[in-house]
Amino acid sequence: MEDFLITSYTGSGVAWLLNFFVENNILVYRGKDIESTWKIKNNIYNLRDEQQVLKQWLPCLSEKESIIFSESISIRWAHEFPDGKNSKQKTILLVRDGRDCIYSQFKREEKHLDFLGMLKSGVEPFNLKPAETWALHNYLWLKKISKEKLFIIKFEDIKSDPFPVLKKMLNFLQIELTDDQIFKGIESSGFDRAKKAEEEYRQQAEVTQFKQVNRKGTVGEWKTIYGKKELEFFEGLPNYILKKLGYEVSGSIDYSSVDIIGFGIRVYLSKIKLLFVGIINRLIYLSKKVIFIK
Repeated sequence: MEDFLITSYTGSGVAWLLNFFVENNILVYRGKDIESTWKIKNNIYNLRDEQQVLKQWLPCLSEKESIIFSESISIRWAHEFPDGKNSKQKTILLVRDGRDCIYSQFKREEKHLDFLGMLKSGVEPFNLKPAETWALHNYLWLKKISKEKLFIIKFEDIKSDPFPVLKKMLNFLQIELTDDQIFKGIESSGFDRAKKAEEEYRQQAEVTQFKQVNRKGTVGEWKTIYGKKELEFFEGLPNYILKKLGYEVSGSIDYSSVDIIGFGIRVYLSKIKLLFVGIINRLIYLSKKVIFIK
């Protein structure tokens, strides 16, 4: 079975694409392996109990209790940064205008009292600001994966005219679907169906994720949300990445290798901090265990 990867920055709308695949019986999963997401018996796949929350994201999972997937391919998805394992794997990079992407994340998570406060805050995994994290995520994927192994698909193209871009993506993955199958997948991944499935899931589930998962964000919404102060957070590398991906830019796109080195240092320090915290927590746990034994 050939394994592919879909990656995106959170808030880019990847659930739409995943639902399209599952609707056409193409295996998708998250985690370290397929069994992290699915229970498999006699080639029949059922979501694991701890993965039932995916029904909040993918409407087809609310209607299909059991699925028989194609045995030829699997697609792992993750909101992750590249590592040494990714360079030889065919990868789909789903991108969205970072300004819309981050605002969508703000509305969905509702962690901050105001949007400007979110733009100033540090976010996982490196405690960089959201615009910096979005830019670094896309910068590293564009740099890490060769053009032959990378297919870039835009959220905006999916919203405006999905059929031609999906045809190109399927050709890149060497997946054969009929036009009717593609149109069916598009129809089944629409906002109204996703919203209905989310509402039904919330009514019966004990565990949900975020206050609002499916939000009908519009392309270019940032133009009515961002002012001068908000746009300043995209100065430099974020604007450079926006332009490289073909988006309209407002402000400077200038950045230097010093900026990248600065990001690298901050990423390295954040990893050291996480390691240090992990060691401290482990020592505290062991000390309590020793006291208990005594």
